[in-house]
This record gives sequence, structure tokens and C-alpha cells, in this order.
Amino acid sequence: MSYKTILAVLRSEADSDQVLSAALPLCVQHGSHLIGVHAEPAPVDYAMPLGIPDASYFKAAQKQAQERTDAIAKRFNERSEAAGVSAEWRKLGLFDRNASFAALSSAFCADLVIVQQASPDTDDSATAGLETLLFDTGRPVLFV
Repeated sequence: MSYKTILAVLRSEADSDQVLSAALPLCVQHGSHLIGVHAEPAPVDYAMPLGIPDASYFKAAQKQAQERTDAIAKRFNERSEAAGVSAEWRKLGLFDRNASFAALSSAFCADLVIVQQASPDTDDSATAGLETLLFDTGRPVLFV
């Protein structure tokens, strides 16, 4: 079976190297196009004791999210370029804490989805997102 498009779900900086180490050799072997997806959650509502939204918190949270996204995107671009793979980067926003849910729309366009398996120490929402990728996309999912 040939994979024309491979989706790499990069949920964090910690898992990006493992996922890319699985995805890039497959892309080279099959001449596949690689799509890298990362989603950052929107900042949660936070208010000061008087109930007034704290704008400085939102600004700091957005800055941290952008820095994480930029670091993952840089690593994705460096590794895919070094491997000589056709690649594109997708930054997504989400309203819950699970990047796997945000990757669903991109997964429908892929022949193979690659994502790091959930750690036993993670919360149930991370596992639910991975199960959603596995059961709701109709695509093969490779867990690394």
C-alpha cells in the first residue's frame, strides 16, 4: 500500500521528535507529502477576585502558546527539509485541551495518521482524543 499523504500529529515538543522519526522515513520510502499539525488550546477564562478579566494573563498565555508552536514548527520544518520531504505545517486552535480532536479535519485528508501514544500518566481527555482519531477518521493510525 502506498501513502500519498501522511499526517503527523505533534501534540507537544516532547513528542515531536518521536513522531517525526516515524513519519519521515515513511514519507521518503513512499514519496509521501507530510502534513504536520499542532494545536494550542485557547486560554481558559481567568478573572481577578472582582470578576474582571485579567488581560495580562491572556497576553502571557498567548505568548507562551505561540512560543511552543514556533518551536515545534521550526523543528518540523528543519527535519522535513533535511529529509527532502514535501511538507506543510498547520497551526490549529482548539477550545479544549486535546490537540488530537483538532487534527480530525486534517486526518480525513490523509492516508495515514501518526501520533504518539498516550502515557499511562495522562488524563482521560488525551486518551479520548487518540481514540477519536482511531475510530472516527476511517484512516489507519500509527501510534509511536
